[in-house]
Amino acid sequence: MGQQVGDGECWTLANEALKGIGAKASSMGREPCMSSQSYVHGALIYSYVPATSPYPEPKGGVQEAGVARGDIMQLLTAHFKSKDSKSEKWAGAPDHTAVVVGIEPHDVLRMVEQNIGGVKKVREGSYDMSELVKGEVRIFRAVGESWVGKLEPKW
Repeated sequence: MGQQVGDGECWTLANEALKGIGAKASSMGREPCMSSQSYVHGALIYSYVPATSPYPEPKGGVQEAGVARGDIMQLLTAHFKSKDSKSEKWAGAPDHTAVVVGIEPHDVLRMVEQNIGGVKKVREGSYDMSELVKGEVRIFRAVGESWVGKLEPKW
């Protein structure tokens, strides 16, 4: 926390985390997880694009998707508006990457991220998926290539 990882870009934090976990798995004789390929960080477990559907996939949200600590979120021009419309926030101009560190009730995700407002140091943040009104959010689970097959990054 409070330190810059790599070049300070948001994507670098997630990719370095995957590389670190992959190295640890290899040292234990296990298959390492795949590293990030563009904006794809493993197996897609959750997506929400309000412009195409009023519901996330799966419809039960992050709880039904089983989103957990260590999953990686990719945001594309995401706009969040509070239920009382008194506060708003944007993430991704156009893209932003963050790592899930906790799940709170009602689809609120606690994250670690860097390069927020040009500040290239790791900090905590949160995103309430029920407040997403525009843009796209995808959440990926780190997996080995033998589990998911060759990774082909495409949207």
